[in-house]
Amino acid sequence: MDIMKIFRKLSATILFLLLSATLVGCQNDHIFRYGATRPNLFGDSFLVVGDSRSGDNIYQEIVRSISSSLSYADCLIHVGDMIEKPGSQARWEKFLNMTTPISQGMPWYAVVGNHDVGSISSQEMYQSVMDSPSDQLYYSFNLINSHFIILDTEIPGQEGGIVGEQLTWLRQDLQSYASSAQYLFVFMHRPVFPQGHYRSHDLANAQELHQLFMQYGVDAVFAGHEHQYYLYQKDAIAYIVTGGGGAPIYDGGLGESYHHFLLIELLPSETINIHVLDVHGNIIKTEVVTTR
Repeated sequence: MDIMKIFRKLSATILFLLLSATLVGCQNDHIFRYGATRPNLFGDSFLVVGDSRSGDNIYQEIVRSISSSLSYADCLIHVGDMIEKPGSQARWEKFLNMTTPISQGMPWYAVVGNHDVGSISSQEMYQSVMDSPSDQLYYSFNLINSHFIILDTEIPGQEGGIVGEQLTWLRQDLQSYASSAQYLFVFMHRPVFPQGHYRSHDLANAQELHQLFMQYGVDAVFAGHEHQYYLYQKDAIAYIVTGGGGAPIYDGGLGESYHHFLLIELLPSETINIHVLDVHGNIIKTEVVTTR
């Protein structure tokens, strides 16, 4: 394991122990739950946040929580709608400045959302400010014995679906990496099967995607767009929506309505712990997903 990663995790553990010691006897349950956020010391983990938009105060608090006590995570993925309106250079600069405490400590990856692009020019701006690793806004990478796939639900003329060249690329990418990765994760902005505020507004080719994910053993699919949290299990795939990064909260359907972000912990037993954290880094709930 990387020495700096071990150091960061040990530092977080020391902080956890100090807080636990100084809070003995405190009656404030909110504070007690802070200590519970420490995951397995040497386990692999990553963070997911979505839909920060113009909720700067909320997003900055999440960034502070991550940089102060969760910096041992292996990476962060933002599932889109980083800004409110596409095409604003100033707004992108502000978002990137707010994210600096994270980007200085760990790799982070962006999923494009419908509030991030809305035209060819705004897409070109997005590619420029985000230093996109691909000519397209869909790509993949390997990390912590896992394969991560980033998809684009906002291609002009193809919004709300994964079709055409992107679908062909997705199929080839899954075929190339499915057998070698311990875990397969997919990220997109719009949910495949929304169960919250936008329930019944499935992606255009939702069933086709689900069958493809089943065929290649995808473990979990993360999305935003609905400003809620929920886990929807369909067959052997966990569909997770996390849209609590700062934008106004939605209600409806299966969604739980509060600002939040996620810490995903990968256990050796092929089990995934989904820690739902409030903006201060306290555990709201933990859900366990057993992979195939």
